[in-house]
Amino acid sequence: MIKRLVSLAVASVAATGFADGPININNFIDGSLRSINFPTAAGSGGIYDGSGVQGAGWIAQFVTSDGTPIGGLIPFRTGTQSGRLDFRAPLESAERIVPGNPGDTLAITVRVWDTSVFPTWDGARDAIERGDFYDIRSRTFTAAGFNTFNYTIPGADAPLGADRIVNFQGFNLTTSVMPEPGTIALGIIGVISLLWHGCRLKKRQ
Repeated sequence: MIKRLVSLAVASVAATGFADGPININNFIDGSLRSINFPTAAGSGGIYDGSGVQGAGWIAQFVTSDGTPIGGLIPFRTGTQSGRLDFRAPLESAERIVPGNPGDTLAITVRVWDTSVFPTWDGARDAIERGDFYDIRSRTFTAAGFNTFNYTIPGADAPLGADRIVNFQGFNLTTSVMPEPGTIALGIIGVISLLWHGCRLKKRQ
């Protein structure tokens, strides 16, 4: 009987030792937009204002480090509020739940992709790895991207707004800088030139 009571007590402590914490994934914080930006129309000079991520195709997804989704997929607003994630009714709330205890710091990834190009994130991820849909002029992936930020789960006595994603500052979905075609060509010409000069020196010797 005593062993059973001890076992129940241990189980109770273990159960209460793990909890879920709140997070507010709205990217419009205190009047400041943490914009998931893409270039505007061609010829805009590479200006990033978020207008490229609007419409029915574009969605965002927040996931934990092991790929577990934090709630459902989120569309973007359009027009003058483009770049903002859309949580207006009847859509899901920005208030979500993440696994962990108060004080835990989690690495959370934001995935963004155009479902009219990639129906699933797997397809978008594969395209990023291949370098597809990459705009050399703006050095930006134009149909999908991702970024990671750290989030600390607030405690019960935390001030109002402590559950906001303040460490997420937005991004242009640029994951690497690829050399311009002209740079590659110049590099090849340089190598050929060095080989040619080397051959001439050997002939003179």
